Amino acid sequence: MEGNVSSQIGPQGATFKLGRFFFHWCVAFGIVILLAFQSLTALIVPSASDYEVSGPVSLLGSVALGIFAIYLGVTTYRLAHGEKTVIAERSAGFRILLLLAFAVLALIRGLWWIVDIAGGNADSVFNYVGMVWFTVAGAVGIPLAFMLFSARKEVE
Repeated sequence: MEGNVSSQIGPQGATFKLGRFFFHWCVAFGIVILLAFQSLTALIVPSASDYEVSGPVSLLGSVALGIFAIYLGVTTYRLAHGEKTVIAERSAGFRILLLLAFAVLALIRGLWWIVDIAGGNADSVFNYVGMVWFTVAGAVGIPLAFMLFSARKEVE
């Protein structure tokens, strides 16, 4: 089925390809976040600044973000795959809205990070990775959400 959908020309093929890219983008970032040693070392080494969160909160936030990124990628891939039973489900509308909200917030965060880095506030390579990931996730997620909304309207 995958070969048939991805070889299609038109909205279904574009939605599938964009969904597949978004899936890989989210899963890769989720794995990087889950394997990042920065959060684990926050439990051992106390913070030197006043504005950083404590180690356990940082670790919990990183794990939650990593799992959420993987979940969002997997559910979006299932929606973008083009199966009518999946896109017609009652929860599909909620998942598309969740994708759209996340994509808008990710794009805002990515652009805000660009301004921070341009102002000289880049502390580590993770700032650059985060900036690129959030900007691309937002730029890809917004049109993908609208493509999925239109695919959902066609099925209904």
